[in-house]
Amino acid sequence: MKKVVIVILCLLTIMVKGQNLVPNPSFEIYDTCPDMGGQVNRATGWYNYGNTPDYYNACNSSFFNVPNNTFEYLLAYNGNAYVGMELYNQADTSYKEFIGANLNGSLQIGQRYYVTAEFSLASQISLSMAINKVGIKFSTISYSENYLPQYDNFAQIVSNNFIADTGTWYQLRGSFIADSAYTKIIIGNFFQYYLTDTLWINNNPSISYYFIDMICVSTDSTTCYSNLQDGINENALPKPISLFPSPNNGTFTLQYNLSAAGSLRVTDVLGREVYAYNLTNRSGQETISLPLSQGIYFWQVLQEHSVSA
Repeated sequence: MKKVVIVILCLLTIMVKGQNLVPNPSFEIYDTCPDMGGQVNRATGWYNYGNTPDYYNACNSSFFNVPNNTFEYLLAYNGNAYVGMELYNQADTSYKEFIGANLNGSLQIGQRYYVTAEFSLASQISLSMAINKVGIKFSTISYSENYLPQYDNFAQIVSNNFIADTGTWYQLRGSFIADSAYTKIIIGNFFQYYLTDTLWINNNPSISYYFIDMICVSTDSTTCYSNLQDGINENALPKPISLFPSPNNGTFTLQYNLSAAGSLRVTDVLGREVYAYNLTNRSGQETISLPLSQGIYFWQVLQEHSVSA
Protein backbone atom coordinates (compact mmCIF):
# COMPACT_ATOMS: atom_id res chain seq x y z
CA MET A 1 0.00 0.00 0.00
CA LYS A 2 1.26 3.47 -0.86
CA LYS A 3 -0.11 6.67 0.61
CA VAL A 4 -0.73 9.50 -1.84
CA VAL A 5 -1.32 13.10 -0.73
CA ILE A 6 -4.70 14.25 -1.97
CA VAL A 7 -4.54 17.88 -0.85
CA ILE A 8 -2.40 20.26 1.17
CA LEU A 9 -3.57 23.62 2.49
CA CYS A 10 -2.64 26.08 5.23
CA LEU A 11 -4.31 26.05 8.62
CA LEU A 12 -3.78 29.43 10.28
CA THR A 13 -4.40 30.10 13.96
CA ILE A 14 -3.32 33.74 14.09
CA MET A 15 -5.05 36.86 12.86
CA VAL A 16 -3.45 38.06 9.65
CA LYS A 17 -4.34 40.67 7.07
CA GLY A 18 -6.80 39.27 4.59
CA GLN A 19 -8.54 36.85 6.90
CA ASN A 20 -12.31 36.64 7.17
CA LEU A 21 -13.32 38.27 10.46
CA VAL A 22 -16.69 36.46 10.55
CA PRO A 23 -16.78 33.33 12.73
CA ASN A 24 -18.32 30.22 11.19
CA PRO A 25 -19.12 32.26 8.05
CA SER A 26 -21.23 29.61 6.30
CA PHE A 27 -22.86 28.18 9.44
CA GLU A 28 -21.23 24.76 8.98
CA ILE A 29 -20.19 24.25 12.60
CA TYR A 30 -23.05 23.52 14.99
CA ASP A 31 -23.49 22.21 18.52
CA THR A 32 -26.86 20.52 17.89
CA CYS A 33 -28.67 19.67 14.68
CA PRO A 34 -31.74 21.92 14.15
CA ASP A 35 -35.07 20.17 14.69
CA MET A 36 -37.49 23.12 14.53
CA GLY A 37 -37.63 26.77 13.55
CA GLY A 38 -35.97 29.66 15.35
CA GLN A 39 -32.74 27.80 16.18
CA VAL A 40 -30.03 29.93 14.58
CA ASN A 41 -28.20 29.81 17.94
CA ARG A 42 -27.32 26.18 17.18
CA ALA A 43 -24.88 27.40 14.54
CA THR A 44 -21.71 28.00 16.56
CA GLY A 45 -20.92 31.69 16.97
CA TRP A 46 -24.28 32.99 15.70
CA TYR A 47 -27.09 34.46 17.74
CA ASN A 48 -30.75 35.33 17.45
CA TYR A 49 -30.81 39.14 17.27
CA GLY A 50 -34.54 39.41 16.74
CA ASN A 51 -37.63 37.16 16.64
CA THR A 52 -37.14 33.63 15.18
CA PRO A 53 -34.58 33.23 12.35
CA ASP A 54 -34.19 29.61 11.19
CA TYR A 55 -31.17 27.32 10.87
CA TYR A 56 -30.95 24.79 8.02
CA ASN A 57 -28.45 21.94 7.88
CA ALA A 58 -28.05 18.69 5.95
CA CYS A 59 -28.07 16.86 9.30
CA ASN A 60 -31.82 17.53 9.52
CA SER A 61 -33.88 15.03 7.52
CA SER A 62 -37.14 16.98 7.23
CA PHE A 63 -38.31 20.61 7.23
CA PHE A 64 -34.91 22.22 7.90
CA ASN A 65 -32.84 20.08 5.57
CA VAL A 66 -30.26 21.29 3.05
CA PRO A 67 -30.91 21.25 0.17
CA ASN A 68 -34.53 20.03 0.38
CA ASN A 69 -36.48 21.98 3.01
CA THR A 70 -40.03 23.10 3.54
CA PHE A 71 -39.59 26.38 1.63
CA GLU A 72 -37.15 25.63 -1.20
CA TYR A 73 -34.86 23.12 -2.86
CA LEU A 74 -31.62 25.07 -2.54
CA LEU A 75 -28.03 23.89 -2.48
CA ALA A 76 -25.87 25.72 0.04
CA TYR A 77 -23.53 28.29 -1.48
CA ASN A 78 -20.80 26.68 0.59
CA GLY A 79 -20.91 23.44 2.56
CA ASN A 80 -24.15 22.00 3.96
CA ALA A 81 -25.88 24.77 5.91
CA TYR A 82 -27.46 28.20 5.74
CA VAL A 83 -29.87 30.46 7.64
CA GLY A 84 -33.37 31.59 6.66
CA MET A 85 -35.07 34.71 7.95
CA GLU A 86 -38.05 36.96 7.39
CA LEU A 87 -37.05 40.47 6.34
CA TYR A 88 -40.48 41.92 5.55
CA ASN A 89 -44.06 41.06 6.48
CA GLN A 90 -46.82 42.79 4.55
CA ALA A 91 -49.42 42.13 7.25
CA ASP A 92 -47.17 43.20 10.14
CA THR A 93 -44.63 45.72 8.86
CA SER A 94 -42.97 45.95 12.28
CA TYR A 95 -42.01 42.25 12.27
CA LYS A 96 -38.48 41.43 11.10
CA GLU A 97 -35.86 38.84 11.96
CA PHE A 98 -32.15 39.44 12.57
CA ILE A 99 -29.02 37.38 13.14
CA GLY A 100 -25.73 38.51 14.65
CA ALA A 101 -22.24 37.36 15.58
CA ASN A 102 -19.18 38.60 17.44
CA LEU A 103 -16.41 39.40 14.98
CA ASN A 104 -12.97 37.83 15.34
CA GLY A 105 -11.53 41.07 16.65
CA SER A 106 -12.60 44.71 16.74
CA LEU A 107 -12.62 46.76 13.56
CA GLN A 108 -9.94 49.43 13.34
CA ILE A 109 -11.12 53.01 13.04
CA GLY A 110 -10.11 54.48 9.67
CA GLN A 111 -9.58 51.07 8.04
CA ARG A 112 -11.56 50.10 4.94
CA TYR A 113 -13.39 46.77 5.16
CA TYR A 114 -14.82 44.73 2.31
CA VAL A 115 -18.05 42.85 2.98
CA THR A 116 -20.02 40.16 1.15
CA ALA A 117 -22.91 37.82 1.89
CA GLU A 118 -24.89 35.42 -0.28
CA PHE A 119 -28.69 35.78 -0.43
CA SER A 120 -31.43 33.73 -2.07
CA LEU A 121 -35.16 34.48 -2.03
CA ALA A 122 -37.54 31.64 -1.10
CA SER A 123 -39.80 30.78 -4.05
CA GLN A 124 -42.79 29.45 -2.13
CA ILE A 125 -45.71 31.64 -3.21
CA SER A 126 -46.49 33.21 0.17
CA LEU A 127 -42.80 33.97 0.82
CA SER A 128 -41.70 35.24 -2.59
CA MET A 129 -41.79 38.99 -2.08
CA ALA A 130 -38.44 40.48 -3.06
CA ILE A 131 -37.29 43.64 -1.32
CA ASN A 132 -34.52 46.15 -1.50
CA LYS A 133 -32.82 47.46 1.66
CA VAL A 134 -31.37 44.09 2.65
CA GLY A 135 -28.58 45.17 4.98
CA ILE A 136 -25.40 44.24 6.83
CA LYS A 137 -24.72 46.41 9.86
CA PHE A 138 -21.85 46.71 12.31
CA SER A 139 -22.34 47.57 15.96
CA THR A 140 -20.89 47.36 19.45
CA ILE A 141 -24.25 46.33 20.93
CA SER A 142 -25.58 42.80 21.38
CA TYR A 143 -29.25 42.12 20.73
CA SER A 144 -31.58 39.21 21.45
CA GLU A 145 -34.86 37.61 20.44
CA ASN A 146 -36.86 40.27 22.27
CA TYR A 147 -34.36 43.14 22.06
CA LEU A 148 -34.13 43.98 18.38
CA PRO A 149 -31.90 46.45 16.52
CA GLN A 150 -33.52 49.79 15.81
CA TYR A 151 -35.16 50.41 12.45
CA ASP A 152 -33.04 53.54 12.01
CA ASN A 153 -32.84 53.45 8.20
CA PHE A 154 -29.12 52.79 8.19
CA ALA A 155 -26.67 49.97 7.55
CA GLN A 156 -23.09 50.13 6.34
CA ILE A 157 -23.83 47.71 3.48
CA VAL A 158 -27.26 47.93 1.82
CA SER A 159 -28.81 46.52 -1.33
CA ASN A 160 -30.72 49.34 -3.01
CA ASN A 161 -31.84 46.95 -5.75
CA PHE A 162 -34.27 44.07 -5.43
CA ILE A 163 -32.68 40.74 -4.52
CA ALA A 164 -35.01 38.45 -6.46
CA ASP A 165 -32.83 35.40 -7.18
CA THR A 166 -34.51 32.10 -6.30
CA GLY A 167 -32.86 28.68 -6.44
CA THR A 168 -29.45 30.32 -6.78
CA TRP A 169 -27.37 32.90 -4.90
CA TYR A 170 -26.88 36.66 -5.19
CA GLN A 171 -23.75 38.17 -3.69
CA LEU A 172 -24.39 41.43 -1.85
CA ARG A 173 -21.08 43.25 -1.66
CA GLY A 174 -19.72 46.60 -0.57
CA SER A 175 -17.08 48.33 1.49
CA PHE A 176 -16.92 50.99 4.17
CA ILE A 177 -14.42 52.76 6.40
CA ALA A 178 -14.91 51.93 10.07
CA ASP A 179 -15.79 54.97 12.17
CA SER A 180 -15.90 52.97 15.39
CA ALA A 181 -14.27 49.87 16.87
CA TYR A 182 -17.22 47.66 15.93
CA THR A 183 -17.32 44.18 17.42
CA LYS A 184 -20.63 42.79 16.07
CA ILE A 185 -22.05 42.02 12.65
CA ILE A 186 -25.84 42.04 12.16
CA ILE A 187 -27.86 40.97 9.11
CA GLY A 188 -31.44 42.05 8.44
CA ASN A 189 -33.66 44.87 7.22
CA PHE A 190 -33.00 48.01 9.25
CA PHE A 191 -35.34 50.28 7.25
CA GLN A 192 -38.87 51.44 7.99
CA TYR A 193 -41.58 49.95 5.81
CA TYR A 194 -42.16 53.17 3.84
CA LEU A 195 -38.52 53.07 2.67
CA THR A 196 -38.61 49.38 1.74
CA ASP A 197 -39.82 48.66 -1.79
CA THR A 198 -41.34 45.30 -2.68
CA LEU A 199 -41.54 43.20 -5.83
CA TRP A 200 -43.90 40.24 -6.23
CA ILE A 201 -42.23 37.16 -7.72
CA ASN A 202 -45.40 35.03 -7.50
CA ASN A 203 -49.03 36.00 -7.07
CA ASN A 204 -50.17 37.34 -3.70
CA PRO A 205 -47.05 36.94 -1.56
CA SER A 206 -47.26 38.19 2.01
CA ILE A 207 -43.72 37.70 3.35
CA SER A 208 -40.16 38.33 2.19
CA TYR A 209 -38.09 35.34 3.31
CA TYR A 210 -34.41 35.04 2.44
CA PHE A 211 -31.74 32.38 2.84
CA ILE A 212 -28.27 33.64 3.83
CA ASP A 213 -24.90 31.92 3.42
CA MET A 214 -21.15 32.61 3.34
CA ILE A 215 -20.64 35.98 5.05
CA CYS A 216 -17.27 37.68 4.79
CA VAL A 217 -15.60 40.78 6.27
CA SER A 218 -11.98 41.51 5.48
CA THR A 219 -9.44 44.27 4.88
CA ASP A 220 -8.60 42.49 1.61
CA SER A 221 -11.22 42.61 -1.15
CA THR A 222 -9.96 39.39 -2.75
CA THR A 223 -10.75 37.47 0.44
CA CYS A 224 -14.47 38.18 0.11
CA TYR A 225 -15.34 39.07 -3.47
CA SER A 226 -16.02 36.14 -5.78
CA ASN A 227 -14.53 36.06 -9.27
CA LEU A 228 -17.99 35.75 -10.77
CA GLN A 229 -20.71 38.35 -11.08
CA ASP A 230 -23.91 38.10 -9.06
CA GLY A 231 -25.06 34.49 -8.81
CA ILE A 232 -23.68 31.20 -7.60
CA ASN A 233 -19.93 30.81 -7.44
CA GLU A 234 -19.13 27.34 -8.73
CA ASN A 235 -15.81 27.43 -6.91
CA ALA A 236 -17.67 27.69 -3.62
CA LEU A 237 -19.62 24.47 -4.02
CA PRO A 238 -18.76 21.64 -1.63
CA LYS A 239 -15.37 20.06 -2.33
CA PRO A 240 -14.33 16.41 -1.78
CA ILE A 241 -12.10 17.70 1.04
CA SER A 242 -12.53 20.95 2.97
CA LEU A 243 -11.47 22.33 6.33
CA PHE A 244 -13.24 25.25 7.95
CA PRO A 245 -13.08 27.79 9.38
CA SER A 246 -9.64 28.94 8.32
CA PRO A 247 -8.15 30.83 10.12
CA ASN A 248 -9.26 29.27 13.40
CA ASN A 249 -8.23 28.91 17.04
CA GLY A 250 -7.39 25.22 16.84
CA THR A 251 -10.98 23.97 16.60
CA PHE A 252 -12.12 23.19 13.07
CA THR A 253 -14.35 20.91 11.05
CA LEU A 254 -12.95 18.53 8.42
CA GLN A 255 -15.35 17.52 5.67
CA TYR A 256 -14.22 14.76 3.31
CA ASN A 257 -15.36 12.31 0.67
CA LEU A 258 -12.65 9.77 -0.20
CA SER A 259 -12.56 6.67 -2.34
CA ALA A 260 -10.49 4.72 0.23
CA ALA A 261 -9.37 4.87 3.84
CA GLY A 262 -7.53 8.05 4.77
CA SER A 263 -5.87 10.02 7.54
CA LEU A 264 -5.32 13.62 8.60
CA ARG A 265 -1.80 14.91 9.30
CA VAL A 266 -0.94 18.36 10.70
CA THR A 267 2.62 19.74 10.66
CA ASP A 268 4.26 22.97 11.76
CA VAL A 269 6.38 25.26 9.56
CA LEU A 270 9.45 23.10 10.24
CA GLY A 271 7.68 20.01 8.96
CA ARG A 272 7.30 18.41 12.39
CA GLU A 273 4.15 16.38 12.85
CA VAL A 274 1.97 17.78 15.62
CA TYR A 275 -1.14 15.71 15.01
CA ALA A 276 -2.14 12.53 13.17
CA TYR A 277 -5.58 10.97 13.00
CA ASN A 278 -7.08 8.04 11.08
CA LEU A 279 -10.41 9.02 9.56
CA THR A 280 -13.13 6.67 10.74
CA ASN A 281 -15.09 6.67 7.47
CA ARG A 282 -14.49 7.29 3.80
CA SER A 283 -16.82 10.28 3.90
CA GLY A 284 -18.26 12.47 6.60
CA GLN A 285 -17.70 15.51 8.76
CA GLU A 286 -15.67 15.61 11.97
CA THR A 287 -15.02 18.49 14.37
CA ILE A 288 -11.48 18.42 15.79
CA SER A 289 -9.91 20.49 18.58
CA LEU A 290 -6.13 20.77 18.87
CA PRO A 291 -4.20 22.50 21.70
CA LEU A 292 -2.08 24.50 19.25
CA SER A 293 -0.15 27.65 20.03
CA GLN A 294 -0.49 30.59 17.65
CA GLY A 295 1.30 30.06 14.39
CA ILE A 296 1.02 28.64 10.88
CA TYR A 297 0.31 24.96 10.35
CA PHE A 298 -0.16 22.76 7.31
CA TRP A 299 -2.71 20.01 6.98
CA GLN A 300 -2.74 17.02 4.69
CA VAL A 301 -5.32 14.37 3.96
CA LEU A 302 -3.65 11.16 2.82
CA GLN A 303 -5.54 8.39 1.09
CA GLU A 304 -4.39 4.78 0.81
CA HIS A 305 -3.85 3.70 -2.77
CA SER A 306 -2.73 0.28 -3.98
CA VAL A 307 0.08 0.12 -6.52
CA SER A 308 1.71 -2.84 -8.23
CA ALA A 309 5.18 -3.89 -7.10
